[in-house]
Amino acid sequence: MGTAEMLERLFTTQHHRVLKAFSIKSALENLENTSFDLVIFSGDLPDGNAYEVVDYLNESVTQTRTLYLAANTHISHIINSLRYGVDECLAKPFNCDELYLRAKRLLKYHKVPRKEIYKFGKVTFDPERGSLIVGKRKKKIRRKEADILEFILEKRNSIVTRQMLMDNLWGIAELPTKKTIDVYVNRLRKKLGRHLKIETVRGFGYRVKVDEEEKDS
Repeated sequence: MGTAEMLERLFTTQHHRVLKAFSIKSALENLENTSFDLVIFSGDLPDGNAYEVVDYLNESVTQTRTLYLAANTHISHIINSLRYGVDECLAKPFNCDELYLRAKRLLKYHKVPRKEIYKFGKVTFDPERGSLIVGKRKKKIRRKEADILEFILEKRNSIVTRQMLMDNLWGIAELPTKKTIDVYVNRLRKKLGRHLKIETVRGFGYRVKVDEEEKDS
């Protein structure tokens, strides 16, 4: 029995729905069309490296967790995988009971409290679903853009410094430059247009001014 079939049997007996993918293309198609709680992956696939799936999830606004089955058990490889954005690593060969307990823990953490949906005039932003509607148009928004917008809206009418964004939204291994943050903010400005303005407070950072009476209007 192959690894995929073994995992399918393990999780279906615990009443989980399982979809298998044997190529990057089919994996990404599944992620485009279905919402998943957990993705388990291992090594290379015929049409590319499975880390392309992690790239997709890192760029998407999603709560999907990832568990990597590592053939290379060297500590540096495990650390690099975690820095890359994988939530959990397990070395091969693995014990099915241990794998299921690790997966169960990830699924437990997946169930986070529902986030606030922000509505200001003609702008509606749902951080959990990654949905940004400006006027009547739905705008495509990447994960880091969504993180920045949520952070600024949480602190609306207050100044948010670039350092605050770096400390709260980036890990130690991936600290951005101030220019990188400016690029993300400028992308958000273009998507929000005149309906919600992110001001630059010279020498400090950014601020969204909102009339609280307009909230949810």
